[in-house]
Amino acid sequence: MAAFHRRGLSLSDDEVYAYAPPPIITGSFAADEIQVFPFSVVVNLAGQLHQQLRTSPAT
Repeated sequence: MAAFHRRGLSLSDDEVYAYAPPPIITGSFAADEIQVFPFSVVVNLAGQLHQQLRTSPAT
């Protein structure tokens, strides 16, 4: 809602709102970090990030 109301972002049929960079990296859920991306790009990047985090050694 904040992306639309405060920032004026709107979506096409094949787009979604997503954080850039993702909160798992920054720890922030600030509305200013929300951007519009094609759905296929977000799903692809989320899968890559999940795989990297799942297979990385624990710190």
